[in-house]
Amino acid sequence: MTQYFLSYARADMQFALRLTDDLRASGVDLWVDQHDIKPSTHWDRAIEAALRDCAAVVVVLSPRAVASENVLDEVGFAIDYGKGVIPVLIEACDIPIRISRLQRVDFTGDYHAALERCRMILGGIDPELVRRAEGELTVYLGPLASKLVEVDAVQARDAAELYRMLAAHILNAEKRAAFLKNAPADDGARRPTSPGAQKVVAAPAVVFNRPLLDAVTLELTKILGPIAVHLVRQASRQATDAADLYERIVNHVADMNERAKLLKRLRAL
Repeated sequence: MTQYFLSYARADMQFALRLTDDLRASGVDLWVDQHDIKPSTHWDRAIEAALRDCAAVVVVLSPRAVASENVLDEVGFAIDYGKGVIPVLIEACDIPIRISRLQRVDFTGDYHAALERCRMILGGIDPELVRRAEGELTVYLGPLASKLVEVDAVQARDAAELYRMLAAHILNAEKRAAFLKNAPADDGARRPTSPGAQKVVAAPAVVFNRPLLDAVTLELTKILGPIAVHLVRQASRQATDAADLYERIVNHVADMNERAKLLKRLRAL
């Protein structure tokens, strides 16, 4: 199975091929029509076959893309068949409603910084495992699980960390432990500690006052919707102080400009 299918408008081909070359150079398995459809092959059939075989779709978003029936059809196919969708924003545009709540990789600013984030997302966690985690979390949280996975999968560095982040949304300790039983092994956690290594002591938990958390939740809800309450709850358990809390919160926002504005509002609370 090919990991990723690249969907883009023909007018954005120059960016799409640059992104393809850069991602492939870092080992990302990415299918793109310009490179992977052989001469004399029926284009529509090749596209459909590639979509069916891929694990997720990377869609390049621009005004041309959202006006393209082909791009919208490819995104719709991915959603209808349970594929993951990773939006890559290259120009401000009206995001299609079916993916408007998905976290986006923002290429409207620093290309290399966005590329590194894209590499981390695409090269870090197997989309099949992400879908498995979503199914297992749905047992405990219902339909909300899909939104939580969309957000946390962007932030997690590996599968083990993803499961830990998702587990934090489960309030019941027994259910949380049951969810974590299916988590992938954390290789780092099993590495032996060298004799001279210094033990790291975790910082004590901070109890944030309810009015502050409510205000933070309200600000994040304006951007991410109802999922904000769960993200704030998770961040408040992990943060060591207010500044750390704000940083954890804004990291859930993909657009860098929107992230900076949110951080400014949070610091003013």
